[in-house]
Amino acid sequence: MTGNLVWNKNALVNSGALTVVTLTSPAIGKAGVDANGSLVFSGTGAPANWTYCVLSSTDVSLPLTNWTRIRTNQTDGSGTFSVTNAMDPNLPQNFLILRFQ
Repeated sequence: MTGNLVWNKNALVNSGALTVVTLTSPAIGKAGVDANGSLVFSGTGAPANWTYCVLSSTDVSLPLTNWTRIRTNQTDGSGTFSVTNAMDPNLPQNFLILRFQ
C-alpha cells in the first residue's frame, strides 16, 4: 500500500483483473435500534464491491486477533454498506469494529 492506494483483491479473486483503488475514509451515516432490538448502522465512502467484516468483543482491550468475526459482507457498487446485529441484553457491554479488508 502506498498512500491511500491499495491492490483491489476482490477484483483479482472475482475476475482475475489486477487493479488499484483509492481508499477513502468510510463514514457511518446512520445508527440506531430497529423494532426487533437489533443495532443497525450504515454508511458510505468505502471502495465499491469491497469486503468488510464486523468484529465483536466484550473486552475492548483485547488484540483484534482475539475478537470474534460476526459478519462478513461486501459494499455495493457505490461503496455503501449496512449492518444489522442482534444485541444480547445479557451482555453488560459489547464493542464492535468495522474492518475493511
